[in-house]
Amino acid sequence: MSKLTPNRVDALKAEWGAATPNERSEFLFWALSPATVGIPPLRGEPIADAHRCLTASGIARIRSALERRGWRDEDGYNKLGALMEELGGSKLNASIGMAMNSGSRLQQNLLDALQGWLEAEESA
Repeated sequence: MSKLTPNRVDALKAEWGAATPNERSEFLFWALSPATVGIPPLRGEPIADAHRCLTASGIARIRSALERRGWRDEDGYNKLGALMEELGGSKLNASIGMAMNSGSRLQQNLLDALQGWLEAEESA
């Protein structure tokens, strides 16, 4: 009996089984984001919850705006340092990246600046 070559769905299932909870969460955010399924994001919708943690839709909107700006390095990672500088912070401040990838809280002043930047980007 010969073994069948796995198809792409089988490969996805295997990767899903090997993924960490954070990787699964990030994949679901991407797969279910409005941009991925062809629905434009809601403008003006808060990007964070009451605990100042970015929402899945907020993260998707930020990533979409970064894509439109072309802010990716040669490895495909978002250039969040450029965003931090544009918001008036240090490019070495990892707050936004940690909030997007680890669910950490943002300071209210940074969250307000990020919300304003995102709304301006989406209306441009």
